Amino acid sequence: MKLAYEGTIDGQPIADLAPDKQLYGKVPQTWEEVEGTNEGVIPGLGKQLAGLKPGDKHDVAITFPAEFPAVPALAGRSAVYKVEVQEIRERVLPALDAEFFKSQQVDDLAGLRAQVRANLKGQKDYHNRAAQRRQVTEALAAKVDFPVPDSLVESETQGVLRQFIEENMRRGVPQEQFEKDKKELFEGAKKAATNRVKMQLVLAKIAEAEKLTVESRDIDAFIYRESARTQQNPEKLVKTLTTDRDQLRAVQQNIIFDKAVDFLVSKATVKTIQVVA
Repeated sequence: MKLAYEGTIDGQPIADLAPDKQLYGKVPQTWEEVEGTNEGVIPGLGKQLAGLKPGDKHDVAITFPAEFPAVPALAGRSAVYKVEVQEIRERVLPALDAEFFKSQQVDDLAGLRAQVRANLKGQKDYHNRAAQRRQVTEALAAKVDFPVPDSLVESETQGVLRQFIEENMRRGVPQEQFEKDKKELFEGAKKAATNRVKMQLVLAKIAEAEKLTVESRDIDAFIYRESARTQQNPEKLVKTLTTDRDQLRAVQQNIIFDKAVDFLVSKATVKTIQVVA
């Protein structure tokens, strides 16, 4: 379902409560799955849209989980989202025949089930690892406080803005919307950039103390992931990194930061919480 939404909590726009997380506040155009297992950005939003038609407007009540690391400011709070439906599309499942099995590189239904099970496990492991990394860095960031260089914050702010605009343009948000919300976007990006720079400086110190280094296989892994994400030829990425020293240094720096976070996660105590349905 294609829709627009705007959320408030006790009458206050969520876009003001979480200016660096505009996807949770106000979006003029996006897609949400109504039926299926894929959870959208707003927890439980899609499940409440069944039966609506293009042009319908509807208020949806959402209560965010008590633990909501994506936007801590929204954790445990109740919100109201004003939703306007723009378009509806229906997913049609293919027939489970020999042609479909061949396209999935399996022999039969049993093979397909095994493949899906392995993929789901891989996704779960990835999300669990990402959650651990996020929780560890957020806990560390909350314990340190020091001034950061304005020049680094300014550079990082531009990077945050660029990433946000690119992601939302892929979701169908028009360019005019960014111009309209320019002030709020900049303020949110600057706040996020300040936190990022602070965390990067901390991670750099950890990497230095633990003598973490970038190896050739780390660069190879980056090229593989980036070429898959951007659908670029790996050889083109290699050529770019070979000729652009600044970009190569940025990649090496990000790899070092990732290794520092992995080191922190390896030293963290992980608690498993049993969720009762």
